[in-house]
Amino acid sequence: MIVGTGGTNDYNQKTTIQLTIPAGITVVEAGIRVAVTGHTGCVIRNTANNKQWALVTNRNVQAGDIERFYIGVTPLKTYTLFFDCNQGSMAMFNWSDDINRITPNVQDY
Repeated sequence: MIVGTGGTNDYNQKTTIQLTIPAGITVVEAGIRVAVTGHTGCVIRNTANNKQWALVTNRNVQAGDIERFYIGVTPLKTYTLFFDCNQGSMAMFNWSDDINRITPNVQDY
């Protein structure tokens, strides 16, 4: 069950947002929805330390696929994230008790 989303969840250009992690949340799921088969690119990174949270590049992905990345985070911390998503791809954040139990791919505490 999704218990929250961070900020506006559609990014189709270069932009920066702030994401505040709710109390009790230690893992965030960053999902990137691919809009165009084989012709997409999307990167999400923390501007404070350049830690890359997610990356989807031109490879064997199909339109409509969602690539999921799990990031270890600090509860109540505010992250400033840079997005560079093209070809109509979208990025979204989810968190829940179930997601908290997943081992993160990236640690950004």
